[in-house]
Amino acid sequence: MTKKTKIVVGCVVLLFIVCGLMWWFMPVNFLREVEPEGIATIIVFNGNNGDEFEITNSDDISYIMNTIKQITLKKDSFTSGVDYYYILTFINEDGEEADSFGIQNPYIMRKGDAFYRCNGELGKVAEYLENLEAIQFPGWDMDPDFPYS
Repeated sequence: MTKKTKIVVGCVVLLFIVCGLMWWFMPVNFLREVEPEGIATIIVFNGNNGDEFEITNSDDISYIMNTIKQITLKKDSFTSGVDYYYILTFINEDGEEADSFGIQNPYIMRKGDAFYRCNGELGKVAEYLENLEAIQFPGWDMDPDFPYS
């Protein structure tokens, strides 16, 4: 291999590494392309107790979506043995899934195999979901082990 070829290959490898690092450290915001008015239902599954319920009230949908949109997350690890606390599935007006992800705790959101970390802002969403769940399932008590901040 000539010196010129080694330099070109080295530059290409360096470019891939730099692009990968930039992608990894860029902040992430969920639901940016989805407007609350376009969502008809949020299907919520509580991974701790198996409760599943739907949110159809437009004010509740707007609050949850706008709160999530304001949270800036950063990519975290790709493996975890931690179960989901809440799994949210956003269904648009056509009955199609617009987005889906899990909230594991106030600091971690999971989408597929990727994990995202924030500074605890997800606690507001989880607390709101717990209040809605308590209305749907009156005998249910909020999780005392879930720290909101």
